[in-house]
Amino acid sequence: MEYSDFVKTHIIDDYDVLLNIIKGKSKWGDLRENYVFRGMKKSYYKLIPSSLRKDKYGNFEINKFISDNEFKFRLNLTAEEVKKIDKIWAEFENLEDNTIVSIITNKNEDIDNGYYPDFITSFNELQFKREAYVLLKFLNHADKLGLKINANQNIRRWIHNAVHYSIERYEVWPKPEFYEIISIAQHNNLPTRALDWSYDYKVALYFAVRNILEGDEEDCVLWAFNYKLFENHYYADNYDSTLFKSHKHLDKCIELDVEFKNYIPPFEIYRPEYNLNDNIKSQKGLFTFLNSIDFNKLISNKPFDEEIVDLFKESHDEFWGYKLNGFENFDINDNEKIFHKFIISGNLKKEILKDLQAENYSKETLFPQFDKIVETMEEEVKFEELLDNPYSKSNILFPVPLSICEQIINKRKTSIILNEYNNEIIDKVYLYSDNAIYGYFYVNEIIEYSVEKLWEKYGFLLNISKHNFLNRIDNYETRFKMDINGLNVFKYSIPLNNFNAEKEYYFIEGNEELEFLLNFD
Repeated sequence: MEYSDFVKTHIIDDYDVLLNIIKGKSKWGDLRENYVFRGMKKSYYKLIPSSLRKDKYGNFEINKFISDNEFKFRLNLTAEEVKKIDKIWAEFENLEDNTIVSIITNKNEDIDNGYYPDFITSFNELQFKREAYVLLKFLNHADKLGLKINANQNIRRWIHNAVHYSIERYEVWPKPEFYEIISIAQHNNLPTRALDWSYDYKVALYFAVRNILEGDEEDCVLWAFNYKLFENHYYADNYDSTLFKSHKHLDKCIELDVEFKNYIPPFEIYRPEYNLNDNIKSQKGLFTFLNSIDFNKLISNKPFDEEIVDLFKESHDEFWGYKLNGFENFDINDNEKIFHKFIISGNLKKEILKDLQAENYSKETLFPQFDKIVETMEEEVKFEELLDNPYSKSNILFPVPLSICEQIINKRKTSIILNEYNNEIIDKVYLYSDNAIYGYFYVNEIIEYSVEKLWEKYGFLLNISKHNFLNRIDNYETRFKMDINGLNVFKYSIPLNNFNAEKEYYFIEGNEELEFLLNFD
């Protein structure tokens, strides 16, 4: 079985094609009946919860909500475990395999100093501590402001000792008692373990395409997840209700370790109480959570779609179909998929947003607050200006040495590096060398060539951690790469005598010496 057996990827260059598939005018059936939707503004973004996303230095983005002074722990690790840790292994590289290392670690998993009696058993547990900490702090602030969040008294008892809150044996994370807090926090930009979806595909589409207002013409993505396939096969017997859904563990449950774990679904689908949050109600939202038992997946960065596909591969039986923990045996039809992934051309964003706005999908309807009315008014004007005056594409003259020009003409060089770039949308690049113009090529996109990109490309060859790599070349100046597309070499070069080329490149529009080039095609 392959990934494509469970996930259907569609490349969308026509808006009507997308609508026809969603509305059931294809072999896949009407997706609105059984699927929920999630839109993301970049086609390469993955289905990873915000609490597990990292910044360019490899630190979790959730850390900016965590206090340095309060959040430190003692961690005991084997030498083998230490050598797997990117940030610290070099400091312990000579350890013998059977050595136990005791370190003080902070929120960024750096080695710290001091004495801290609270200890944890793994970096997975540290991640649990992070998430519980920020959620309990969020609840604390909400309580002080008189903002209503449904949370039971057990959780409120933990507020003042958020760092010391510990997960119980045989429990999962996140616990159901936290679902309501998580859903509200997620919709207020606090990183959580939840992925938010919408029953309304138009809501998801709005989030996928709205950045066209900032000039972002990159491809975006719309995901559809077959949640009904799982809802229809949940266990519903008393045993399940006692052991899992109530999460009340009696003494006798401790003797049922294996049985208990077998009744925990690998993920949860949760719809919050709409009456408590106008944003969630307007966006017709619900959430998915991957369940983690004994911290075994708390810092996994595997996307949600890959996790689910791998579960299906592992659970398939030739005679019984699919058997996932917490679900009855079931099978799927030939035309049924777990996910549909729509990669939408950036060229369609304006058309889609115009259609959505005509149907009243905007900030003021999806975020029903007074400040969003003002933002919507501003967006409407920006969009009208965009339709009347589409983002213009510039053409540039690019001086290069004759040797480089010959490499480009002979197709031995496939890209050019810019030292400076101010986010202009560039269409054609004319090649100027030795007092003549030899041809031009098209630019599809300009890619930032930063320290982060260097690490991604060459880091695996170096015997240092990512953190040390970034620190050592901290003064590296970001450059920008233009790939050469549609190269057109003139039969005869165009003389351009007495042109004084002192800058890296020159805009053709508005330059009297160069505007004649716009007549060449």
